[in-house]
Amino acid sequence: MSQNLGKFKNLGIILAVAIVVIIAVVALRPAPQPAPVTPPPQAVTPAPAPVTPTPAPVTPAPAPVQAGWEPDSPVTLIVPFPPGGSNDMVARVIERYWYRYSPQPIVVVNKPGGGGITGASYIAASEPDGLTIGIGFGRGHDLVMPHIETIEGYDTLRDLIPVANIVAETIAIAVHADSPFETMQDVINWSKTENQTITAAVSTAAGTVDIAMRGLGLRAGLNLTTVPHPGGAPARVTLVGGHTTIGGAHPAELIPLANSGVIRILAVASPERVPVLPDVPTLIEQGIDFYTLGALMGITLPQNTPEEIVTFYEDLFGKLAEDEDFKERLNDLSLPLFYLNAEDTVQTFKDMFEQYGTLISDLGIVKQ
Repeated sequence: MSQNLGKFKNLGIILAVAIVVIIAVVALRPAPQPAPVTPPPQAVTPAPAPVTPTPAPVTPAPAPVQAGWEPDSPVTLIVPFPPGGSNDMVARVIERYWYRYSPQPIVVVNKPGGGGITGASYIAASEPDGLTIGIGFGRGHDLVMPHIETIEGYDTLRDLIPVANIVAETIAIAVHADSPFETMQDVINWSKTENQTITAAVSTAAGTVDIAMRGLGLRAGLNLTTVPHPGGAPARVTLVGGHTTIGGAHPAELIPLANSGVIRILAVASPERVPVLPDVPTLIEQGIDFYTLGALMGITLPQNTPEEIVTFYEDLFGKLAEDEDFKERLNDLSLPLFYLNAEDTVQTFKDMFEQYGTLISDLGIVKQ
Protein backbone atom coordinates (compact mmCIF):
# COMPACT_ATOMS: atom_id res chain seq x y z
CA MET A 1 0.00 0.00 0.00
CA SER A 2 2.80 2.40 0.95
CA GLN A 3 4.65 1.45 -2.21
CA ASN A 4 1.65 2.39 -4.30
CA LEU A 5 1.39 5.69 -2.53
CA GLY A 6 5.03 6.33 -3.31
CA LYS A 7 4.46 5.63 -6.94
CA PHE A 8 1.52 8.03 -7.07
CA LYS A 9 3.60 10.63 -5.31
CA ASN A 10 6.46 10.34 -7.81
CA LEU A 11 3.96 10.46 -10.66
CA GLY A 12 2.45 13.64 -9.28
CA ILE A 13 5.81 15.24 -9.07
CA ILE A 14 6.50 14.36 -12.70
CA LEU A 15 3.14 15.74 -13.79
CA ALA A 16 3.73 18.94 -11.88
CA VAL A 17 7.11 19.42 -13.47
CA ALA A 18 5.63 18.73 -16.89
CA ILE A 19 2.87 21.26 -16.31
CA VAL A 20 5.41 23.87 -15.21
CA VAL A 21 7.47 23.22 -18.33
CA ILE A 22 4.42 23.45 -20.52
CA ILE A 23 3.38 26.71 -18.89
CA ALA A 24 6.89 28.10 -19.32
CA VAL A 25 7.01 27.15 -22.96
CA VAL A 26 3.64 28.68 -23.54
CA ALA A 27 4.65 31.80 -21.65
CA LEU A 28 7.85 32.14 -23.64
CA ARG A 29 6.14 31.62 -27.04
CA PRO A 30 5.64 35.03 -28.77
CA ALA A 31 2.09 36.13 -28.97
CA PRO A 32 0.65 35.60 -32.40
CA GLN A 33 0.83 38.82 -34.53
CA PRO A 34 -2.32 39.89 -36.17
CA ALA A 35 -2.34 39.51 -39.90
CA PRO A 36 -1.34 42.76 -41.57
CA VAL A 37 -4.34 44.71 -42.56
CA THR A 38 -4.17 45.99 -46.09
CA PRO A 39 -6.05 49.24 -46.22
CA PRO A 40 -8.74 49.35 -48.77
CA PRO A 41 -7.46 50.78 -52.05
CA GLN A 42 -7.90 54.49 -52.34
CA ALA A 43 -9.28 55.93 -55.49
CA VAL A 44 -6.27 57.26 -57.35
CA THR A 45 -6.63 60.42 -59.39
CA PRO A 46 -4.12 60.20 -62.16
CA ALA A 47 -1.56 62.99 -62.07
CA PRO A 48 -2.22 65.53 -64.75
CA ALA A 49 0.07 65.42 -67.73
CA PRO A 50 2.74 68.10 -67.63
CA VAL A 51 1.34 71.30 -69.13
CA THR A 52 3.48 72.89 -71.81
CA PRO A 53 2.71 76.60 -71.79
CA THR A 54 1.44 77.90 -75.11
CA PRO A 55 4.12 80.24 -76.42
CA ALA A 56 3.15 83.78 -77.21
CA PRO A 57 3.04 84.54 -80.93
CA VAL A 58 6.55 85.34 -82.07
CA THR A 59 7.17 88.03 -84.66
CA PRO A 60 10.07 86.87 -86.76
CA ALA A 61 13.14 88.99 -86.22
CA PRO A 62 13.91 91.10 -89.28
CA ALA A 63 16.68 89.81 -91.43
CA PRO A 64 19.93 91.55 -90.66
CA VAL A 65 20.42 94.61 -92.86
CA GLN A 66 23.17 94.04 -95.33
CA ALA A 67 25.58 96.90 -95.21
CA GLY A 68 26.01 98.48 -98.61
CA TRP A 69 29.35 98.71 -100.33
CA GLU A 70 31.78 101.38 -99.16
CA PRO A 71 35.34 102.04 -100.30
CA ASP A 72 37.99 100.48 -98.07
CA SER A 73 40.86 102.61 -99.33
CA PRO A 74 41.27 106.12 -100.83
CA VAL A 75 39.35 106.89 -104.01
CA THR A 76 41.01 108.48 -107.05
CA LEU A 77 39.09 111.15 -108.97
CA ILE A 78 40.45 111.49 -112.50
CA VAL A 79 40.23 114.90 -114.18
CA PRO A 80 40.94 114.48 -117.92
CA PHE A 81 42.16 118.07 -118.24
CA PRO A 82 45.03 120.14 -116.81
CA PRO A 83 44.77 121.93 -113.44
CA GLY A 84 43.00 125.28 -113.45
CA GLY A 85 40.05 124.48 -115.71
CA SER A 86 36.44 124.32 -114.59
CA ASN A 87 36.49 120.50 -114.30
CA ASP A 88 39.50 120.77 -112.04
CA MET A 89 37.81 123.50 -110.01
CA VAL A 90 34.73 121.35 -109.39
CA ALA A 91 36.89 118.34 -108.57
CA ARG A 92 38.61 120.37 -105.83
CA VAL A 93 35.24 121.37 -104.38
CA ILE A 94 34.15 117.73 -104.37
CA GLU A 95 37.40 116.86 -102.61
CA ARG A 96 36.74 119.52 -99.99
CA TYR A 97 33.38 118.08 -98.87
CA TRP A 98 33.90 114.43 -99.74
CA TYR A 99 34.71 113.41 -96.16
CA ARG A 100 31.12 114.11 -95.11
CA TYR A 101 29.76 111.24 -97.20
CA SER A 102 32.55 108.69 -97.60
CA PRO A 103 34.60 106.73 -95.04
CA GLN A 104 37.67 107.09 -97.25
CA PRO A 105 39.36 110.23 -98.63
CA ILE A 106 39.48 111.17 -102.29
CA VAL A 107 42.56 112.17 -104.26
CA VAL A 108 42.27 114.36 -107.36
CA VAL A 109 44.58 113.34 -110.22
CA ASN A 110 44.82 115.28 -113.50
CA LYS A 111 45.37 113.18 -116.64
CA PRO A 112 45.17 115.61 -119.58
CA GLY A 113 45.75 114.76 -123.21
CA GLY A 114 43.87 114.13 -126.43
CA GLY A 115 41.29 116.79 -125.62
CA GLY A 116 40.05 114.66 -122.71
CA ILE A 117 40.32 111.25 -124.36
CA THR A 118 43.47 110.24 -122.45
CA GLY A 119 41.87 110.69 -119.05
CA ALA A 120 38.51 109.26 -120.09
CA SER A 121 40.21 106.17 -121.53
CA TYR A 122 42.14 105.76 -118.29
CA ILE A 123 38.90 105.77 -116.31
CA ALA A 124 37.35 103.26 -118.68
CA ALA A 125 40.35 100.92 -118.39
CA SER A 126 40.48 101.08 -114.58
CA GLU A 127 39.46 98.16 -112.37
CA PRO A 128 35.70 98.32 -111.74
CA ASP A 129 36.28 98.19 -107.99
CA GLY A 130 34.87 101.60 -107.12
CA LEU A 131 38.26 103.08 -106.29
CA THR A 132 38.64 105.07 -109.53
CA ILE A 133 35.98 107.53 -110.68
CA GLY A 134 36.03 110.32 -113.23
CA ILE A 135 34.71 113.80 -113.80
CA GLY A 136 34.21 115.54 -117.15
CA PHE A 137 31.54 113.37 -118.74
CA GLY A 138 29.63 115.34 -121.37
CA ARG A 139 32.45 117.64 -122.48
CA GLY A 140 33.73 118.12 -125.99
CA HIS A 141 35.54 114.78 -126.23
CA ASP A 142 32.18 113.08 -125.60
CA LEU A 143 29.69 115.42 -127.28
CA VAL A 144 31.57 116.91 -130.22
CA MET A 145 34.69 114.98 -131.10
CA PRO A 146 32.94 111.76 -132.19
CA HIS A 147 31.08 113.78 -134.84
CA ILE A 148 34.29 115.27 -136.21
CA GLU A 149 36.89 112.54 -136.02
CA THR A 150 37.13 108.82 -135.47
CA ILE A 151 38.19 107.90 -131.92
CA GLU A 152 39.93 104.56 -131.70
CA GLY A 153 39.35 102.34 -128.70
CA TYR A 154 36.97 104.56 -126.76
CA ASP A 155 33.22 105.01 -126.78
CA THR A 156 31.63 107.09 -124.05
CA LEU A 157 28.44 105.19 -123.25
CA ARG A 158 29.95 101.82 -124.04
CA ASP A 159 32.96 102.25 -121.76
CA LEU A 160 31.66 104.41 -118.91
CA ILE A 161 28.74 104.38 -116.47
CA PRO A 162 27.43 107.89 -115.65
CA VAL A 163 26.22 108.22 -112.04
CA ALA A 164 25.43 111.95 -111.79
CA ASN A 165 25.88 115.38 -113.34
CA ILE A 166 27.16 118.25 -111.21
CA VAL A 167 27.47 121.35 -113.41
CA ALA A 168 26.41 122.56 -116.86
CA GLU A 169 28.26 125.35 -118.60
CA THR A 170 27.77 127.64 -121.54
CA ILE A 171 30.53 129.29 -123.58
CA ALA A 172 31.64 132.90 -123.34
CA ILE A 173 33.78 134.94 -125.72
CA ALA A 174 36.31 137.50 -124.46
CA VAL A 175 39.10 139.81 -125.56
CA HIS A 176 42.14 141.18 -123.81
CA ALA A 177 41.42 144.32 -121.81
CA ASP A 178 43.58 146.39 -124.18
CA SER A 179 41.65 145.22 -127.24
CA PRO A 180 39.82 147.95 -129.15
CA PHE A 181 36.72 145.72 -129.49
CA GLU A 182 33.75 146.34 -127.20
CA THR A 183 31.25 144.01 -128.85
CA MET A 184 31.29 140.96 -131.08
CA GLN A 185 29.89 143.10 -133.87
CA ASP A 186 33.05 145.25 -133.59
CA VAL A 187 35.17 142.12 -134.11
CA ILE A 188 33.11 141.06 -137.12
CA ASN A 189 33.19 144.52 -138.73
CA TRP A 190 36.96 144.72 -138.27
CA SER A 191 37.53 141.29 -139.81
CA LYS A 192 35.36 142.01 -142.82
CA THR A 193 36.45 145.60 -143.38
CA GLU A 194 40.15 144.94 -142.94
CA ASN A 195 40.03 141.45 -144.44
CA GLN A 196 41.64 140.09 -141.30
CA THR A 197 41.65 136.58 -139.89
CA ILE A 198 40.21 136.26 -136.42
CA THR A 199 42.23 133.97 -134.20
CA ALA A 200 40.48 132.36 -131.26
CA ALA A 201 42.16 130.67 -128.28
CA VAL A 202 40.25 127.51 -127.31
CA SER A 203 40.83 124.78 -124.76
CA THR A 204 40.99 121.65 -126.91
CA ALA A 205 40.60 120.71 -130.56
CA ALA A 206 37.11 119.39 -131.40
CA GLY A 207 35.82 120.44 -127.98
CA THR A 208 32.68 122.37 -127.17
CA VAL A 209 34.55 125.71 -127.15
CA ASP A 210 36.31 124.88 -130.39
CA ILE A 211 33.04 124.01 -132.15
CA ALA A 212 31.44 127.20 -130.82
CA MET A 213 34.20 129.35 -132.31
CA ARG A 214 34.21 127.45 -135.59
CA GLY A 215 30.43 127.61 -135.76
CA LEU A 216 30.51 131.35 -135.08
CA GLY A 217 32.96 131.84 -137.95
CA LEU A 218 30.93 129.76 -140.38
CA ARG A 219 27.57 131.24 -139.41
CA ALA A 220 28.84 134.85 -139.53
CA GLY A 221 30.86 134.33 -142.71
CA LEU A 222 34.17 135.08 -141.07
CA ASN A 223 37.71 134.01 -141.68
CA LEU A 224 38.21 132.53 -138.23
CA THR A 225 40.92 130.14 -137.08
CA THR A 226 40.88 128.40 -133.72
CA VAL A 227 44.07 127.90 -131.72
CA PRO A 228 43.62 124.73 -129.58
CA HIS A 229 45.47 124.16 -126.31
CA PRO A 230 45.83 121.19 -123.93
CA GLY A 231 43.13 122.66 -121.72
CA GLY A 232 41.30 125.75 -120.54
CA ALA A 233 44.08 127.17 -118.37
CA PRO A 234 46.73 127.30 -121.15
CA ALA A 235 44.16 128.85 -123.49
CA ARG A 236 43.50 131.63 -121.00
CA VAL A 237 47.21 132.34 -120.79
CA THR A 238 47.21 132.95 -124.52
CA LEU A 239 44.14 135.20 -124.24
CA VAL A 240 45.56 137.23 -121.34
CA GLY A 241 48.81 137.62 -123.21
CA GLY A 242 46.96 139.17 -126.15
CA HIS A 243 48.26 136.53 -128.54
CA THR A 244 44.88 135.92 -130.21
CA THR A 245 42.06 138.19 -131.31
CA ILE A 246 39.48 136.55 -129.06
CA GLY A 247 39.26 133.61 -126.71
CA GLY A 248 36.48 131.22 -125.82
CA ALA A 249 36.00 129.54 -122.46
CA HIS A 250 33.42 128.66 -119.87
CA PRO A 251 32.21 131.58 -117.74
CA ALA A 252 33.77 130.29 -114.52
CA GLU A 253 37.16 130.37 -116.20
CA LEU A 254 36.76 133.94 -117.46
CA ILE A 255 34.89 135.76 -114.68
CA PRO A 256 37.87 136.04 -112.28
CA LEU A 257 39.99 137.51 -115.09
CA ALA A 258 37.23 139.94 -116.04
CA ASN A 259 36.81 140.98 -112.40
CA SER A 260 40.53 141.66 -112.17
CA GLY A 261 40.39 143.84 -115.30
CA VAL A 262 42.69 141.83 -117.56
CA ILE A 263 40.00 140.71 -120.04
CA ARG A 264 36.58 141.86 -121.24
CA ILE A 265 33.73 139.42 -121.92
CA LEU A 266 31.83 140.31 -125.08
CA ALA A 267 29.17 137.62 -125.51
CA VAL A 268 27.78 134.26 -124.49
CA ALA A 269 27.02 131.58 -127.07
CA SER A 270 23.80 130.43 -125.42
CA PRO A 271 20.14 130.86 -126.41
CA GLU A 272 19.60 133.25 -123.49
CA ARG A 273 21.70 135.23 -121.04
CA VAL A 274 23.12 133.22 -118.18
CA PRO A 275 22.70 134.02 -114.47
CA VAL A 276 26.42 134.20 -113.77
CA LEU A 277 26.85 136.86 -116.51
CA PRO A 278 23.56 138.76 -116.45
CA ASP A 279 24.99 141.86 -118.15
CA VAL A 280 26.65 140.05 -121.04
CA PRO A 281 24.51 139.80 -124.20
CA THR A 282 24.11 136.68 -126.30
CA LEU A 283 25.42 136.40 -129.83
CA ILE A 284 21.80 136.39 -130.98
CA GLU A 285 21.21 139.75 -129.30
CA GLN A 286 24.17 141.12 -131.29
CA GLY A 287 22.74 140.06 -134.62
CA ILE A 288 24.58 136.74 -134.95
CA ASP A 289 22.15 133.85 -135.38
CA PHE A 290 24.18 131.26 -133.56
CA TYR A 291 24.34 129.48 -130.20
CA THR A 292 25.58 126.21 -128.78
CA LEU A 293 24.38 123.92 -126.02
CA GLY A 294 27.42 124.20 -123.79
CA ALA A 295 28.65 121.19 -121.85
CA LEU A 296 27.80 118.91 -118.98
CA MET A 297 30.13 117.87 -116.17
CA GLY A 298 29.22 114.34 -115.20
CA ILE A 299 30.71 111.72 -112.89
CA THR A 300 31.49 108.27 -114.28
CA LEU A 301 32.65 104.77 -113.34
CA PRO A 302 34.18 102.09 -115.55
CA GLN A 303 31.80 99.71 -117.26
CA ASN A 304 31.18 96.41 -115.45
CA THR A 305 31.26 98.14 -112.08
CA PRO A 306 29.01 96.11 -109.71
CA GLU A 307 25.57 97.52 -109.06
CA GLU A 308 26.15 98.05 -105.33
CA ILE A 309 29.14 100.29 -106.10
CA VAL A 310 27.17 102.27 -108.67
CA THR A 311 24.39 102.71 -106.09
CA PHE A 312 26.88 103.97 -103.49
CA TYR A 313 28.10 106.73 -105.81
CA GLU A 314 24.64 107.64 -107.02
CA ASP A 315 23.62 108.13 -103.38
CA LEU A 316 26.81 109.97 -102.46
CA PHE A 317 26.53 112.56 -105.23
CA GLY A 318 22.82 112.97 -104.55
CA LYS A 319 23.67 113.86 -100.94
CA LEU A 320 26.55 116.08 -102.00
CA ALA A 321 24.22 117.99 -104.33
CA GLU A 322 22.01 118.78 -101.32
CA ASP A 323 24.90 120.02 -99.19
CA GLU A 324 24.45 123.77 -98.72
CA ASP A 325 28.18 124.40 -98.24
CA PHE A 326 28.97 122.52 -101.43
CA LYS A 327 26.40 124.51 -103.42
CA GLU A 328 27.58 127.81 -101.94
CA ARG A 329 31.19 127.07 -102.87
CA LEU A 330 30.19 126.25 -106.44
CA ASN A 331 28.27 129.52 -106.65
CA ASP A 332 31.33 131.40 -105.38
CA LEU A 333 33.23 129.96 -108.34
CA SER A 334 30.48 130.91 -110.81
CA LEU A 335 29.72 127.21 -111.27
CA PRO A 336 26.11 126.88 -110.14
CA LEU A 337 24.94 123.38 -109.38
CA PHE A 338 23.12 121.57 -112.17
CA TYR A 339 22.52 118.18 -110.58
CA LEU A 340 21.07 115.28 -112.54
CA ASN A 341 20.70 111.71 -111.35
CA ALA A 342 22.16 108.86 -113.37
CA GLU A 343 19.14 108.28 -115.60
CA ASP A 344 18.64 111.98 -116.39
CA THR A 345 22.35 112.45 -117.01
CA VAL A 346 22.34 109.74 -119.66
CA GLN A 347 19.20 111.07 -121.33
CA THR A 348 20.42 114.68 -121.34
CA PHE A 349 23.74 113.55 -122.77
CA LYS A 350 22.01 111.65 -125.57
CA ASP A 351 19.85 114.66 -126.40
CA MET A 352 22.86 117.00 -126.50
CA PHE A 353 24.91 114.52 -128.52
CA GLU A 354 22.21 114.40 -131.17
CA GLN A 355 21.83 118.18 -131.23
CA TYR A 356 25.58 118.69 -131.58
CA GLY A 357 25.56 116.21 -134.46
CA THR A 358 22.86 118.24 -136.17
CA LEU A 359 24.75 121.49 -135.56
CA ILE A 360 27.98 120.09 -136.95
CA SER A 361 26.18 118.75 -139.99
CA ASP A 362 24.44 122.10 -140.54
CA LEU A 363 27.81 123.86 -140.34
CA GLY A 364 29.14 121.61 -143.06
CA ILE A 365 31.91 120.17 -140.91
CA VAL A 366 32.86 116.79 -142.36
CA LYS A 367 34.04 113.96 -140.13
CA GLN A 368 37.67 113.12 -140.78
